[in-house]
Amino acid sequence: MDFYTVLSERGIVSVNGVRIPVTLLVARCPYRYIMVVEETPEMIEGRIQHAVIESLLRERGWETEVKLELTLQDPPATIVGKIDAVNHDNHLIVEIKSGKRLYGEYVMQLEIYRWMWYRLHGQVYDGEIWFVRNGRVEYRIRPWLRDPQAMEPIVVSRLRQLLDQLNTPESLCVRNEYCFLCPLYRRCPATRRG
Repeated sequence: MDFYTVLSERGIVSVNGVRIPVTLLVARCPYRYIMVVEETPEMIEGRIQHAVIESLLRERGWETEVKLELTLQDPPATIVGKIDAVNHDNHLIVEIKSGKRLYGEYVMQLEIYRWMWYRLHGQVYDGEIWFVRNGRVEYRIRPWLRDPQAMEPIVVSRLRQLLDQLNTPESLCVRNEYCFLCPLYRRCPATRRG
């Protein structure tokens, strides 16, 4: 499928403007994020784990799957995302992961959600990343997080870079240590460049 068709079908680019998911902003390889539309078994398992934990949290008064949408004027784009869980009593935002390792992308995703929350609600919430398996939280990490106000120039810079790259799909391909796992590996411009 054509790159620009995928952008349109996934709602990233439309007549209403550009909508950038937070997960695309933090993606190690934005090209893979955009072009791989089929779910892997790991993704399906992750969705199941999320549903179980989020159900338990809702029973305890947490808000789950909190949708955020923040429109910026410069650059002109809307950033969209979905926080896994929010505890308003403890001012806590939680990102749930079903993997076993902490990646920088997870921390950045949490930081962007905290920044968006601050921009939309004027409140600073703490953040944690919870690793889940078999329907329970195995461990929690409270990483060092920047002040939400300090995130704005970082997010805007990354957003500008990403918007520029949408005009040349090859520039979205980022060679990294996980390329060999990607279903696009054999036809990816980054792996063909050598």
